[in-house]
This record gives sequence, C-alpha cells and structure tokens, in this order.
Amino acid sequence: MNDGIQHRTELQRVKERRLEQLQLQAAQLGINTPPEVRNEIHDLEQEIGRLSAAVQAVSPPVNPMNLTNAALVPSLIDTIEHITLRGKKGVVASRKLGGMVRNFIIEAEFTNPDTDESVNWTYGFFFRKRTLNDQGDSENYELFVERKSCQCTLRVSRWINRRSQYDVIGTRRLSTLRSNPGERNLLCLIVIDETAFLIVNGRYIDFPARVAKLPEGGAIGVCEGVRWEEGMDGKTITVNQTSLWSLDS
Repeated sequence: MNDGIQHRTELQRVKERRLEQLQLQAAQLGINTPPEVRNEIHDLEQEIGRLSAAVQAVSPPVNPMNLTNAALVPSLIDTIEHITLRGKKGVVASRKLGGMVRNFIIEAEFTNPDTDESVNWTYGFFFRKRTLNDQGDSENYELFVERKSCQCTLRVSRWINRRSQYDVIGTRRLSTLRSNPGERNLLCLIVIDETAFLIVNGRYIDFPARVAKLPEGGAIGVCEGVRWEEGMDGKTITVNQTSLWSLDS
C-alpha cells in the first residue's frame, strides 16, 4: 500500500469512529438530537464516501487466489448455478452449500430485488454454523452487505431459546456496491484461520474481520433478510454461479 492510499485509509478510519460515536448519540437522543450533530453526521458520511471511493479507485482488482497462502490448495467442493431467495417476514432466507468447512473461498453473484429506494435489502454469506444442542440452538458468522447504509457488516449470530442474538465484529462503507434494482454484485469471501477477506465487485475491502470467536468449521451458504424490512416481503433475490472451495488441508 503506497503512502497516499495508507493516509486516506487511516483518515477514513478516524472519521468512521467519529461517525459511529455520533450515530450512537443520535440514537439515544432521538428527536432531541441537536442540529449540529445531525449536520456533522451528514458531513462525515459524505467525506467517508469520498475517501472510500478515492482509495478503491486506485486499488487494483483482486484475484481471490492471490490472497490465499501458497501452501493452501483450493479444492472445489460445491457449485450451484442458480438460487432464489424469497423475502418473508421474520425469516432469514438461506441456502446451504455442501460440506462443513473452516477455511474456504466462497463466491456468488447476487441480483438486487425490485424495490424502491426506501426499502433496505441485505444479503451475503453465513459460515462456520454449528448446532449447539438438541433444542436447535445454533451459532454462526454472517457477512452481509446492505443497501440503505451502503456498507458491509461482519457479526456473530446466535439462535438461543428461540431468540436471535448477535455481536457485531466490524463494518465498512462500500463505494463499489451497486444498489439499483436489478443490478448485480459479485461477492467473494475468503476465510483463513482467524482472518476473513472480502472482495466486492473485484475490489478488496479493508475492514476489521477477525473470526476467532468461532474457531471450528461448520456449515456455509448464502442468505438474505438478515435485517428485515416490510418492503421485502415476497421479493426475491437471485444468486448466480455460487462456488465453494475448501482450503482445509
């Protein structure tokens, strides 16, 4: 990474931390949020967007194989040409791929649903999913992108006693995400031991992506509706050319 890109990246992270603090403050104050706080949030969102675009514009497209350790040999274990995920209230639509893996590369092309700009959609991958007991409790990672905030999120998700819980590990704004109805986004996720790498439409996304909390292998697949909105009920997201390579020795 050259000095110019590194400087922009560090500046972007500083502004993102400030933005998170102000957004939390605004969430707590609600309608009583001072105008100057709302204005700063707006300005920071614009500045972060410009910095992210500047960094990714000069970053070369990434070959997923170039991010893997030379000692790890990818082995194709599943590929699905076409998947349809249909939105339904209270349900995360998903499709599991074959195999229980710890280290892997998964790539899929998602087509945005036909919704107006006010409706948020989310889609991406779940991985290292494991059942905890006979009652069906489970835990897994979720890596997803969303339209409204134009960002990616990595989190640990748990289903305990019929209730959903989650811990956010990191988020990152995306300048390469295509958000219009019918547009397509190619997502590639690489997980090696305790580190995850994300590539969106050929560009590497630098964001906090440590996956040490769930160290064991598990089920993996594609999903939508991680953050539900009413406007997605009955809407479909198509996923094309989904491929999974294992990097486990």
